[in-house]
Amino acid sequence: GVDVLFASTKRDSLDTRETTDENILSHEIDLVRALSTVSCILRLRGPSSIAYMPDIIASSRGALQAASSAYSFNSMGCISYMLFIVFSMCSVSTALPIIPSLGSLLYLFVSLPLMGLSLAMTEQKPEGMKEVPPKNDPSQIFGKKERLRAYLHAFMKSVFPAAAPQLLWYIAFVEMLLESEPEFMEQHCGGAKSWSAVLSCDELKNYSGGARTSGSAIALSELILCIIVTSPSFVHKTRTVWQEYPWSRNSFWIPAFSLNIGITAIFLALSLKNVNALPWYFYIIALVCPFICLILAEMLKIYNLKHVKRAETLRRLQFETRLGMWSPK
Repeated sequence: GVDVLFASTKRDSLDTRETTDENILSHEIDLVRALSTVSCILRLRGPSSIAYMPDIIASSRGALQAASSAYSFNSMGCISYMLFIVFSMCSVSTALPIIPSLGSLLYLFVSLPLMGLSLAMTEQKPEGMKEVPPKNDPSQIFGKKERLRAYLHAFMKSVFPAAAPQLLWYIAFVEMLLESEPEFMEQHCGGAKSWSAVLSCDELKNYSGGARTSGSAIALSELILCIIVTSPSFVHKTRTVWQEYPWSRNSFWIPAFSLNIGITAIFLALSLKNVNALPWYFYIIALVCPFICLILAEMLKIYNLKHVKRAETLRRLQFETRLGMWSPK
């Protein structure tokens, strides 16, 4: 704001020559002029009140970063859900997974918003005021290839949470079908016992029994589990989960995470039938896949950190250079 105000004052005071600055937008100049002519909404009075300005700015920066993290998390969750539907439609099985309507409502209107709101409650970083924030200029928001990298990383974070439930769907569907529907398999699929024979049976296109509904509920529950387990990677933008735990500056994350686990468990318990048919390795895969999603997200964060630090160093260099140029001698 000080830079913009100085530029606007210099532009008004110089009558002999015209000064132009492409980095300054007209609405920024109008905003600073308005702030300089009207009373401040914070109504700070005296030195004791002005001393709180750094805390106010730090809290504002922290709120902006927390809101950005929550937006990124919800975007990843929505992309994963769309990819989950696409992968379900492209299933190698003749019987496609059913997308449970109740589970979809639970995911889109409870689990995803709840975790997103908890991420938006993250407190600011202690060193937040030591960093130079990016300019509020559309032409300078993204650096070289930064836009493409951001889109690519968002897509890569969304693929595995959408693909992992498909594997569990195949395991649950085949094992439950062979265990609970032996007569159906004998009459319509020639007593098929192998995975390839079961998945390629044409008579299963119209099958809508418990094995199909239970397997579909398991797949959607695994998607929810993968998304909420990946959420710690979005709590702190510039630190990994082992450098700073997600609950260190966010007291709302643990209640939201626990509530999501409980709601998903209730939905799964109401939808499952013949759980004893599931093999032991099914549970191992179901528990390992969410942590693989978290590890992949952290690896992408580590790779992106060097670009973030490089951009912050460049902004600091530009700020200090401009400050040295305009400081009174």
